[in-house]
Amino acid sequence: MCSLPSWQDGVRSLIWEEQHRQAGSLLSVVSVEEYIDKILLHADFLCLHTSGKCLGFVAYYCKDATTPDAFITLFVIAPEVRGSGLAASLLNGVTVQSRQHNCSRLKLWVHKENASALRFYQRQGFRSCESKEHMLLMELPIRFEQGPALPLSNLMES
Repeated sequence: MCSLPSWQDGVRSLIWEEQHRQAGSLLSVVSVEEYIDKILLHADFLCLHTSGKCLGFVAYYCKDATTPDAFITLFVIAPEVRGSGLAASLLNGVTVQSRQHNCSRLKLWVHKENASALRFYQRQGFRSCESKEHMLLMELPIRFEQGPALPLSNLMES
């Protein structure tokens, strides 16, 4: 009897596939395996698996009460489903989860040369907030402070 791989195996495989596709530039870390182990242990994940294959995932952190920020540490979509809306759906899920943990911003680092990722994040409402070497820090406000409501009488006079 053959068992289906766990979701973690699918995530691990997709990371390695993308690392090879990008000639080692997806993750600029000393040990890719150690990084994968760390995020599998500590990050929250939203994943899409079908037919035993991971088609995409987001690894993120949103449970640190000392910061108003949620942080996407890794976002990978399989090439065969890019442009399908999967990335936007996963990002929406992260936004919902982060709001539930009282986060007000969603942040991530992206390579300046990754034009398709930059366009995607900008279309989703992210804006650059910091630049460092070959990376941009981008943020998306996900919780808006509501100002005081106008009295009904003021609205009717306008």
